Amino acid sequence: MFVDLSVPIREAIVGDSAITALLPAYLNSRPVFTRTPVPENAPSPRVVISQDISTAEEDGISDFRPVVTKQVVVSGESKADWKAVDDLARLIVALFHRQPHALTVTGWTVVDIRATTAGGVPIEQDQAVSVVVTLTVRLAKAS
Repeated sequence: MFVDLSVPIREAIVGDSAITALLPAYLNSRPVFTRTPVPENAPSPRVVISQDISTAEEDGISDFRPVVTKQVVVSGESKADWKAVDDLARLIVALFHRQPHALTVTGWTVVDIRATTAGGVPIEQDQAVSVVVTLTVRLAKAS
């Protein structure tokens, strides 16, 4: 059962004023992307919402409930971005962790969201910095 969560996750991130305050303007919005590659002119820091990392179904009382895992990658182009990247990742965790009302998914009820990250220290590769936030979302068919 396919449920696309990329757009609802993007809408929740872009709708959070604390998060958007840390992101630069980009094409009348903010640099929050639902697919890769990211445009070359996208400013830093930026957020990229992955395709589904995994999907599963749990048994409900009388239905099957999708469980979707996605990664939200917050990245910067230089070590100078590390503080903003770390702050953005923490805000994204706070926005979603145990906050099922943070997402609106048409036709579905969000039962639970778990947000985790490896910690507050960005991963450094070739001077760029990034932090991965993993979202696990449990859904039930709306009645």
